[in-house]
Amino acid sequence: MSEIPQTPKSAWPIYLFGFIALALFLIGALALLSSSGPPPDEGAARSEERTKAYADLQTENKTQLESFAWADKAKGTVQIPIDLAIQLTLPRLQSQQPSPAGPINAPAAAPAAPPETEAAPGTELAETLPAPAEPTPSGEPVTP
Repeated sequence: MSEIPQTPKSAWPIYLFGFIALALFLIGALALLSSSGPPPDEGAARSEERTKAYADLQTENKTQLESFAWADKAKGTVQIPIDLAIQLTLPRLQSQQPSPAGPINAPAAAPAAPPETEAAPGTELAETLPAPAEPTPSGEPVTP
């Protein structure tokens, strides 16, 4: 038997096919990335709502600090603008002289426990327990 020598197959068609497949993949990926716009901002509506609520709160606080109003009409107390309150309070506070703090009262000492005496071992329990009650003829113990 004679062997027919096999000629090596050329590898360039395999490489060419791989290169074309890779190029098509990259072109498709770039097309997908460029066609889609930026992702939608889902928190935009919530952000606008929080910004509006904050602005409303700032407006309400400014109105309260700069206007007159009844704090409690039944008691006759009013709310005055903060600038006027500072002007009325500052001279009174500046005319007062600081005074030292009063003495600090220490907590009362706990009463001292009575001194314990030396007792024979085993007698402490007998001294603290009440004496047993004697039964009556009906069978119930008598409490002293």
